[in-house]
Amino acid sequence: MGRHKEFDVEKTLDKALTVFWKKGFADTSMTDLEEATGLKKPSLYLAFGDKNGLFLASLNRYLESFDAARVLLRRPLGWHNIENLFRAVARNPSKRGCFASISLREKEILPKEANKCIQSYFARVRQAYAENISAEGYKDAPAIVELLQSFQLGMVLSKLLSSEKDQSEAVDSFLAIVGSGIKRNSKD
Repeated sequence: MGRHKEFDVEKTLDKALTVFWKKGFADTSMTDLEEATGLKKPSLYLAFGDKNGLFLASLNRYLESFDAARVLLRRPLGWHNIENLFRAVARNPSKRGCFASISLREKEILPKEANKCIQSYFARVRQAYAENISAEGYKDAPAIVELLQSFQLGMVLSKLLSSEKDQSEAVDSFLAIVGSGIKRNSKD
């Protein structure tokens, strides 16, 4: 009888994540994951159940590594947290964009638990935006939260098309326009 070989789960998830990020959920096969991770299918099935389980574990690994809500909920709350998040995203040299956002394009075929995870993530981000806007005394938080999340999702797509410099300039302009409106509205 063969010996059970140990492997580094985090490294395995990072490798699987890269494949899912590049190919998407539907176009990623177990053979692709086997080749990327260096593990045989039985080991992957034993550790993660199936492709759905491996996708969900990879998604959770990604969300643990960068959670926008954590950035937004730094104390003290306020507009500066939103500025810090958008500038960090613009400075990130990766052209892949946010894995959770990109995965939404396959929402209809993703595992149910992955969809719940993504929806929960974006709900946490929306709530974090709202808390920062409220901390500024802004009177119409739902509208500005929608605008902020739309801009955040748009940044994901522009990562694929724009240079870091262009994206940084767009973020600076957006933040200046929206920020001045928030400050003006907060004083009313």
